[in-house]
Amino acid sequence: MTTVADPPRISDFLLRLTDDPTLLAEQQRNPRATMAEAGLDEAQIEAVLAGSTRLREALDDELDRDPVRRRLVIRPRMTLMTEPPDDPDDEPDDEPDEPGPGPSTDRA
Repeated sequence: MTTVADPPRISDFLLRLTDDPTLLAEQQRNPRATMAEAGLDEAQIEAVLAGSTRLREALDDELDRDPVRRRLVIRPRMTLMTEPPDDPDDEPDDEPDEPGPGPSTDRA
């Protein structure tokens, strides 16, 4: 009986980076070539190079396809709140809200 090897996963590659200083140094010098040599396909390489959002989506997809690993990961159930947009009413204006004392008309 022949067994088929699992395709390389981004998560496995990232774990290897944490354990292998030589691989990490190669990744810093030439990330695309290092990931290709590790067996990642072009879509996986692009996800890693694209940054946090695409990488997170790719890792989520990997976990969704692997029921064993999916049980080991706890996904957060909350989102980060962003800063509310600036309220135009809060901007300072040139006119005071309440008139102050006017010029004195009392002449001595």
